[in-house]
Amino acid sequence: RLSHEEELMLLKHCVCDACDAKFSAKIHSVYRVLVVKNRRSWLRATAAGKDECSVEVPPTPMSHPWIYQWDDHGLDISEPGLQALIENCDLARAYKHQRTMDGLEGMIAVFNAINQAAKLPAATAALALQNGFFLFLYDLFSGHTSLKLLSNDCAETFAIMCLPLLPDVYRGLGAAGDHEKDRSLMSSVLLTLARKPGLGKFLPRLSLSGSKNRAQKNEDNTNNDAKVLLRSVLHDLHELSRHDESSMKRLLSRRVDVETKSNMFGYGCGK
Repeated sequence: RLSHEEELMLLKHCVCDACDAKFSAKIHSVYRVLVVKNRRSWLRATAAGKDECSVEVPPTPMSHPWIYQWDDHGLDISEPGLQALIENCDLARAYKHQRTMDGLEGMIAVFNAINQAAKLPAATAALALQNGFFLFLYDLFSGHTSLKLLSNDCAETFAIMCLPLLPDVYRGLGAAGDHEKDRSLMSSVLLTLARKPGLGKFLPRLSLSGSKNRAQKNEDNTNNDAKVLLRSVLHDLHELSRHDESSMKRLLSRRVDVETKSNMFGYGCGK
């Protein structure tokens, strides 16, 4: 075993500080370098006959509490801006409504699909909110799609788990750097629902016009219905932000109707 003096001699040739010119992020980590530096400090203190020494603590990793960093784009957008965004959105691409998801297996299937899409060269496009993910997550938040583990409905929780995996939400919060922040109307709506559990069930659900048979609906019609939904949701959120009493009563009445039908017929969101 090396003596303390021999250790100190070896440490002279080691990188013991992140400010050292020899420090390379490809080889070293701040944590490991500080472990070596603190060991050297203790050895020096022991050699000087001291019982204690100063140590450095590695910096706390920067957390990203994404759910608390609200994107208010959905509330401060102007009417012309809203019109332009909605007209340019293709919300129904790859969307397929599910009344219920198959518990844990359904969750794993969604995560696997996201992981596979993330490996594609065009991963950002494949995981875009307008590529069916916005409507899928909105269905979960609003209760239009139910997901149960044992006897508990966890659709809303699962939607929140999916949010940080999608690049549109990640960029919308500036997680990759403020200069890359890309405000998104759809991510703003979803983050609002994530921050306010239960709010989605007071908001309108996707109502497909024409035939009640979803299999007979083409993508264009579904996309138009989705645009109507998005406009209605934003209108309700605007009214709620202004604490409009009549709007609150209307949303409460809608929720009572949904709960009543759900209890009577067992349908998600009172279909």
